[in-house]
Parts: sequence; structure tokens; C-alpha cells
Amino acid sequence: EHLRIESAQGIPAHADGELLGADLRELEIELLPAALKVIHNLNPD
Repeated sequence: EHLRIESAQGIPAHADGELLGADLRELEIELLPAALKVIHNLNPD
């Protein structure tokens, strides 16, 4: 699967602790099932 993100204003993007770009307006990534364990909070305060 692929994910495409578009922004009217440039935004920074990071992956694996590395800066991909500081002023991106478009970002397209490929999602690999079970390739990365993601820790998140589904019930934020």
C-alpha cells in the first residue's frame, strides 16, 4: 500500500529519526505490513 500526504504549506518530515526534508509539500511512502512495530496511544488525555 502507498500513502500520499500533501500540504499547502511546507512541513518537516522525519523517518527513523532522520530528517527527510524541512519544507515538504508532498510526501509519498510505501507501507510494508509487519515491517515496523509502532507504539501509539489510542486514548490520549
